[in-house]
Amino acid sequence: VQIAGLAAGLRAVVVAGDALTQSMGRLNTALGSVERAGEIYDRLYRDSLQTGVAVRESVDAFARFSIAAREIGATSDQVVRLVTGLQRVAIVSGASTGEISSVILQLAQALASGVLQGDELRSILETMPLLAEGLARELGVSIGELRKLGSEGKLTAERVFPALLRAT
Repeated sequence: VQIAGLAAGLRAVVVAGDALTQSMGRLNTALGSVERAGEIYDRLYRDSLQTGVAVRESVDAFARFSIAAREIGATSDQVVRLVTGLQRVAIVSGASTGEISSVILQLAQALASGVLQGDELRSILETMPLLAEGLARELGVSIGELRKLGSEGKLTAERVFPALLRAT
């Protein structure tokens, strides 16, 4: 029994080490610097302890949002603020960790494509109404107008990213 417990513990350490290595690799790719990747990982890790969202999920979200951030000139610090802000809003909204991951993935895909519309916008409206309200407020529109702007392709990454930062 003790040997089985020790083996299980060792497997857990190996899995955790692999997850850390993969996360650091993703951050290094996104940031181009091992030192900066370590700094960002530490911030995401601390925020994950507060939110209960797995650090790997935070790293994945950071890597996805980094693509859109580079296109619009946003900084890695702003991306960290966005990721943790989104996670906190999602938790307050009562979203499950699966829903949080799904919405963050869809939002990151939308911003990377340059425009928030269609299924991505609908997902935010349905799963994270507090975020949708905050985004609409920051853009100076109602939820109905937010839907309309999305259907018209007017919710560009350049417009949405800063509004999300302020809303979260």
